[in-house]
Amino acid sequence: MLAVAIGVRLGSPGPVIFAQRRYGLDGREFGPRPHAIAVNEQYRKLIHGYMVRHKVKPGITGWAQVNGGGDDLEHMKMRIRFDLEFLRTWSLALDLSIIFRTVGLVVRDSEAY
Repeated sequence: MLAVAIGVRLGSPGPVIFAQRRYGLDGREFGPRPHAIAVNEQYRKLIHGYMVRHKVKPGITGWAQVNGGGDDLEHMKMRIRFDLEFLRTWSLALDLSIIFRTVGLVVRDSEAY
């Protein structure tokens, strides 16, 4: 790993470990899962309620993630609807459902990430 780190450092202008600023709970900046701030700034202008999704801590999965979608505008609108639905209807049962569905998707779908 040290050799790879040295190779990355010598071969590119940025740091060895890539990091982006991102919004987390209540819009505070932190680590790697949610959209990059530049993406948030783009979509907040295009999708009503987009920034409301920052009222919960980001995680590695979620209601929008287990219901599919992509990163184009229409898919992002769908994902925001799922995020807002999660905020309105949160329960322990919903969290457990998300966990089990995530495991199932990862096991069954080689495209899942």
